[in-house]
Amino acid sequence: MYSISEVAKRTNLTARALRHYEEKGLISSSHRGSNGYRYYDDTVLSRIEEIKKFKKMEFSLEEIKSFLSFDGIQVEQELKQQLEHKRDVVNSEIKRLIKSKAEIETQILATENFFVGKTLAKDQRRVFMEAIQKEVIEKLRSKKNVDHRDLDYLKREGRLFDTQEKREFFKAVQSCLDFAKREGIRLGPARGAALASLSLYAMGWTQTDPCENNLIPERLMAN
Repeated sequence: MYSISEVAKRTNLTARALRHYEEKGLISSSHRGSNGYRYYDDTVLSRIEEIKKFKKMEFSLEEIKSFLSFDGIQVEQELKQQLEHKRDVVNSEIKRLIKSKAEIETQILATENFFVGKTLAKDQRRVFMEAIQKEVIEKLRSKKNVDHRDLDYLKREGRLFDTQEKREFFKAVQSCLDFAKREGIRLGPARGAALASLSLYAMGWTQTDPCENNLIPERLMAN
């Protein structure tokens, strides 16, 4: 018989972990001394080694408990099935990360091209505008509850930044905004520009919410 401290030393586990395994029903002490201390035999030591092997495969304690209740053939079948599932999950995550990496690389290239005045390819413009849209939405949410109207307006950016002339125009607008901010000039929403009005409000260039002040053009309000 081994005390809990001896088992901990032999298995490289803490006494706390052993008590937790016992609480979860994975192991049970073979004997309780008159002093109330737990004592374990070699069968428990072997079971703990099995638990450690399953833990290395990143199975939960509940999954491990089910494995321990099976016979040899059942364990093999169940283990294979569970590992195949984990493999499929990992493969899906790899595909997601590869796609995410490609999006980020496209965004980096789009940003570089934009600031040197190069024409953006369609996929570059898409990820560039998605990044801007995401930032605007995050800033909006910090100011107000974002509803479907706001999101509909922000989708109306499809033709922005698609030509050199438009990029130059927005650079000029940015210069005006910078000047207004330096001089403390309050800005209101632009006439007939729902996206710009909402974006200016979201980014803190104006304190006027165009939705709340009925400043969105009627042709958009009707959609």
